[in-house]
Amino acid sequence: MDILIQVFCWYFVIINIVTFIVYGVDKDKAIKKKRRISERALLTLAAVGGAFGALIGMKVFDHKVRKDKFRIFIPIWCFVWCVVLAFCARYVTHNWGFLKETLKDVFKES
Repeated sequence: MDILIQVFCWYFVIINIVTFIVYGVDKDKAIKKKRRISERALLTLAAVGGAFGALIGMKVFDHKVRKDKFRIFIPIWCFVWCVVLAFCARYVTHNWGFLKETLKDVFKES
């Protein structure tokens, strides 16, 4: 496997674990009425790869589930990262057949 893909996979796993933990810490701080982690920081963690950790953290800790920002943007980021992961999987397996066939069909009709 390409070293870049390995690094990306480890990054993706670690950022999701960190994001999950951060959501739990923020929920704990909310309960204890302590200074909180900003919403911007929580959403940024999701955007840079921790969307699945954020989604699981929201469900497990019942945290930020009523905030529209989180109910809208976290699933969007999950979708975006699913697309990124799908392209990474295609790159690793060198299986671009779906793209080649689609392009053949497009240019055949022209």
